[in-house]
Amino acid sequence: MTAPEPQLDEIPPLGWRIAVAAVFALLYGWFLFTASSNLIALPALYAAQGYAEFTPWVPLVLGIVAPPLLYVAALVLGGRRTLSTRVLVFAAGLAATAATSLALYVFG
Repeated sequence: MTAPEPQLDEIPPLGWRIAVAAVFALLYGWFLFTASSNLIALPALYAAQGYAEFTPWVPLVLGIVAPPLLYVAALVLGGRRTLSTRVLVFAAGLAATAATSLALYVFG
């Protein structure tokens, strides 16, 4: 069962769609920035402490891959939707990004 296509007057203007995507890109970018910082700093820290062979590479790489992947998924799933639905899809993707980031730190 699929949702009905929104009418032409329900689709938000291009400026609002770009604004919502840009605001959420900054929020998703914060998670990408922190994951990138960890990928750069953590191996050097482990090496300085003498634990270079225990560097958790899989969580570090997954932390880099997850935010852009979830952003693109939210962008695709939010297409051709009303503005409020688009914001909810981006917010759900951001929540998934935060949960994934936390899980990678806790279990990684």
